[in-house]
Amino acid sequence: MVRFSSLSVVVAGLAAPTLLPEAAAQQAPPPELAGAPDWKISASATLVGAGLDQAAALAPASDGFLFDAGLAITRRDVLENGLQLTWRIEGRVQRDAASRPAFSGVLGNCPPASSGCPGIPDAAGFRAPVSPATGLSASGPPLDQNVFAALEGASLAVSGPWGEGVFGVDSGVAARLDARAPTVLAQVSAFTPDLDPTGLAVTRARNDVAGPALKISYLSPRLLGLRMGASYTPEPSERSVDFDPRPALPGAAQANLKHVSEAAISWARTDPASGLRIRAALTGSWADSAGAPGAAAAAAFGGYTAWGAGLELERGAWTGGLRYLH
Repeated sequence: MVRFSSLSVVVAGLAAPTLLPEAAAQQAPPPELAGAPDWKISASATLVGAGLDQAAALAPASDGFLFDAGLAITRRDVLENGLQLTWRIEGRVQRDAASRPAFSGVLGNCPPASSGCPGIPDAAGFRAPVSPATGLSASGPPLDQNVFAALEGASLAVSGPWGEGVFGVDSGVAARLDARAPTVLAQVSAFTPDLDPTGLAVTRARNDVAGPALKISYLSPRLLGLRMGASYTPEPSERSVDFDPRPALPGAAQANLKHVSEAAISWARTDPASGLRIRAALTGSWADSAGAPGAAAAAAFGGYTAWGAGLELERGAWTGGLRYLH
């Protein structure tokens, strides 16, 4: 079995005073009186100019302008019994590196038949495997895709004193309850950069192999700073602009994961005197593999298991964090 691990660290020196549970930023406010629905619309846009020497890169990069734009619409209804219904729809459109749309693609040139290169046996020889965690392959013809759009959210959340249930197209609890990713400026992240002009980004510490697929999730109330959750995705097949669970890489062998289960536990506390905030999380995901077509290739893939951990410290403008994914 091939394992993929990544480690991303951002450091800041901070004190550690007595801490109290963080509730205001992590838990929904108490139910309001029933009335008119509450609508919220948020939009974002990023534009990056890129002019790179494609011949000097391991993977061809995009010239000209790269952009990312998103629109999210939510509606919250509060019923007379205090139950909250939150409807959400979100979409994004993006032009990233043409060889690395949705982060996935071919990076490098390591033929699967060569010694030392990853290869999956096939009736016709060997095929390069695709990492289910990143969507990357070590060999194959480079992709060349331009602008594309993705539906990243279409869900209904039902919230009450017992917690929150979510059904629809949404991120799983391993991503939702994880500590936030450490970032340097706006485009370098332990998750993935939003836009990658070089087409060479490889760090992805987000424990999420399902993407924004149709799923069902449950998240408990946050008690004493602690919150737990679980998600189930029958078949991850929908791509976002930052991750594709089933990239179309010609000639490659894919795990084709299904029955993805996720579990997560997060802990968040804030010291009111110093303003120091601590967020920590443990995440896990498990999935079955149908493997690539063909008996030999399918037998080469086993079940998928991933463990993640995150820690974030924040005080004012200073943020320090560590994230690990195995």
